[in-house]
Amino acid sequence: WWLLRAAHQHVPLSIVRGDEELQPLADPSVEAIIEVLRDRAERHSEQHASQVRAKIVLVPAVVAAERAVLHALRNLKFHCQGKIEVFPCMKEANNSTIWAAYHNFVATMEPQWVAKTDGPVQKPYFSQCVTVVPVYVDRQ
Repeated sequence: WWLLRAAHQHVPLSIVRGDEELQPLADPSVEAIIEVLRDRAERHSEQHASQVRAKIVLVPAVVAAERAVLHALRNLKFHCQGKIEVFPCMKEANNSTIWAAYHNFVATMEPQWVAKTDGPVQKPYFSQCVTVVPVYVDRQ
């Protein structure tokens, strides 16, 4: 929830280090939405304590104003070049359903990450990794 507050700072953070001292949010309604989201996410997590969800937070029943607050997370920048994604998912989702929702979201936003498999079916799959091979071409 610290990251959500960081995403709504009056002066945007150039790169998130994690040791910044955050200022109070200029808009009290955003702070109120963050608290409501946090409470709802924690209640959901407590109800599903047996499910392991590393680095995934589910917030059920998000409305448009809350979604707008959450989407600010996408603008954060990190040294590792990583990013935070906010995507729709079913409330009662297991890990495979969550990953399927994420893959569908990324496929919609970034279709180049979906590749067809070899073989007769050529089913599309989400690329979990990429290898880039630089090649030098001598024009002579």
